[in-house]
Amino acid sequence: MAVCAGLTSRDQAFEEMVLTDVCPHTLGIRVSESDGRGGHFGDVFLPVIERNTIVPASRVKTVQTVSDNQSALSVDIFQGESRHCSQNIELGSGELKIPPLKAGAVKVDVRYTYDVNGILDVDIVAADHGIEHNVVIRKLAGDVSDADIARRRAELAALKVHPRDQDQNRLVLERANRLYEQLLGDEREQVGRWLGQFEAVLVHQDTRQIAEARQQFALALDTLERGPAW
Repeated sequence: MAVCAGLTSRDQAFEEMVLTDVCPHTLGIRVSESDGRGGHFGDVFLPVIERNTIVPASRVKTVQTVSDNQSALSVDIFQGESRHCSQNIELGSGELKIPPLKAGAVKVDVRYTYDVNGILDVDIVAADHGIEHNVVIRKLAGDVSDADIARRRAELAALKVHPRDQDQNRLVLERANRLYEQLLGDEREQVGRWLGQFEAVLVHQDTRQIAEARQQFALALDTLERGPAW
């Protein structure tokens, strides 16, 4: 209460403080991992949204089938910090019917979108095969109505676009790629390094880090395009 009171009265001591909501526990899925002997260990926890991530947030992980002719992929949803799902809390599950192909041939994106009220929206998508399934986990949200759930999910929809496909990031990537094609030698190599660094930031899907990296990237491109100041 003291922090809130200080902010309300604009006390100088609190001038630089910003209150944010974060995800209190890591949210992830159960995956299988090779045991090094031709088999698989199936109790591995794969984090999707890690604890202390600022929310609302949307993150995606890509998994794939581990068996030949697998006709379904089960997504078990957990909350916790242990490497083993059996030691975490299971929140729910979803299943995607998939074509029976060779192991690894079907890749599935699992996207978690989590809001400040505790709604966890899970999208399970095999894009190459046009198959998708959605699960809404409301256990973390307390007692909320179906109408409220629907409203909150609609508000979260904009977060489900991967950062690399968001307009501001896509435009700076296109600009850098055009510049890479035009330049030669050391300057081309430099733009290539910048592209790689920015793409690596996009993979982590942290909006604050992306905004900072995008600004630095754009300024670097500006400097390069202007050339020497003589």
